Amino acid sequence: MSPTWRDAWESAHYGPNGFYRSHPNPVNHFRTSVMESAETSSKIFDIALWHYQQLGSPDSFTVLDCGSGTGDLVRDLQELCNHHNLNWKAQSLNFPDTDIREIARLGGAGMVIAHELLDDIPMVIAEFNDDLQLVTVHVDSDGAETLGEVFESEWVDMWWPATVAGARREIGSTRDVTWKRLLEVFDSGCAVMADYCSTQIDRTRGVFDAGTLTGYYKGRLTRPIPNGDMNITAHVCVESLTHVGQLMNKPAAVITRPDPHSDFHWLVQPL
Repeated sequence: MSPTWRDAWESAHYGPNGFYRSHPNPVNHFRTSVMESAETSSKIFDIALWHYQQLGSPDSFTVLDCGSGTGDLVRDLQELCNHHNLNWKAQSLNFPDTDIREIARLGGAGMVIAHELLDDIPMVIAEFNDDLQLVTVHVDSDGAETLGEVFESEWVDMWWPATVAGARREIGSTRDVTWKRLLEVFDSGCAVMADYCSTQIDRTRGVFDAGTLTGYYKGRLTRPIPNGDMNITAHVCVESLTHVGQLMNKPAAVITRPDPHSDFHWLVQPL
């Protein structure tokens, strides 16, 4: 049988011949809000500055951009730091040089940024059968899908319960694990997630029952095919991320949705 979507996606993104090794300049395939405008960088800087001041303006403060793409965000933040005479350290970590999922703890004070990062993290894709049992979805290198074995998922039970037969489920537990790792990088400060997300109310209403899995190839949305030639993404479950912070006894996170007509959300988690 073909591999599960998670395994195929993992290989297609991060394997020896994966997208991020074969395409060192992903801007040819997709663009993020940071690439389009400095407004996003300015907003992130304002969040960092507020938390920095709340900490009493410590002597050492690091801004860490994870999955930094072309590095635009760090360059923007460095310019803003210079403009405000702030001696912050701005640093970027990116695939394939660094697997963000294995990021080391730095300690101290800072901000960790996951800007359009988590939607790239491979996840299990499943579908409900006629008996509303969860079944894994397998996929081959041409994008053809088959259904596999029945299984149970506590994550689905909690965050995306059954609606109708044939409904898809994108199981975000791998993103939760990565987010937890990011929340452990600094002792104090904050973490920022900015990404395309699904919400509990929309998932319950069946808005995303067809799934959000998609591909980006040469600047166009396309059918996701795990062949290493395209970027593959799926929406992030924003509530499961806030739950991660709660389990770690972090202060309450703040979720915003600047454009009610867009699925793009911001999550700011104090550390």
